[in-house]
Amino acid sequence: MAKFLNFHIIEYIKPCVYVVYQPRHTQSRCYTFFIYTYMQKPIYVFLLLITTLLIGYTLYYSSTHQVVAVSSVLTETASTTEAAAATTTEPDPNTLLTTQSGKTITITETNPIGQSLSTILITPLGFASDTPITLETNKLTKFFLADLNQDTYDELILITTAQGSGSYGEAIIYTTTDDRGLIPVTVPQLKEEDTKKGGLFEGYMGHDTFLIASGTILTREFPTYVASDTESMPTGPTRKVLYTLTIKGSSTPSIVFTKNSQATSTQTSSSSKQN
Repeated sequence: MAKFLNFHIIEYIKPCVYVVYQPRHTQSRCYTFFIYTYMQKPIYVFLLLITTLLIGYTLYYSSTHQVVAVSSVLTETASTTEAAAATTTEPDPNTLLTTQSGKTITITETNPIGQSLSTILITPLGFASDTPITLETNKLTKFFLADLNQDTYDELILITTAQGSGSYGEAIIYTTTDDRGLIPVTVPQLKEEDTKKGGLFEGYMGHDTFLIASGTILTREFPTYVASDTESMPTGPTRKVLYTLTIKGSSTPSIVFTKNSQATSTQTSSSSKQN
């Protein structure tokens, strides 16, 4: 059987060699001889078909696997990009804050579910209690260290802003009294009656600006609206509310809102973040 195949393979190749090595001006006649020779015996036709199929399959296999390989690379690159987008970025240098007593507070903000919401990690260091705090809240837009009650221990003030049309602001405050750690301060929730006529937040519809005045006073300024105003065109006066910190014995520290339209606000630049 082997001798049979060897003989026919040699006979199969001979016409190919004969055609290739002919002078160019006689090759057309050689091609005719080539086709005629192959068509005389079925074994040659069979070998020609097998050869054609093998060449075709090789070309097909190479092209399809190359596409698959490129597709795999693209998919892997896209996955890597998505993973990188979900990871924490390096904190801004302003996120490392130092209190008057030399203790440090690190603030790290991530946005795992979109830029409108934040996960804020607050890590104290050097206090009696260094328990970290995690907040799920609106976008962090500013933060300050300020001694609101002038007891030589700073308060950490985080300002968040809702990303809706009103850009409603909120202050989240922690005190470091006696360097015990980050102790949450109760901040009154804004109620609907506060925005009505005669209320401390009369005409309020958001667009808050939080500032530190004189290094120790937290102020909240906002435009006011009358009934006929559109959201983009308030015509009422700008109101200013002061945040006063009270700490009484072992009770929970709390903020009291007071109105002071004469206060002068100067933003503290060394410990604030503006997005």
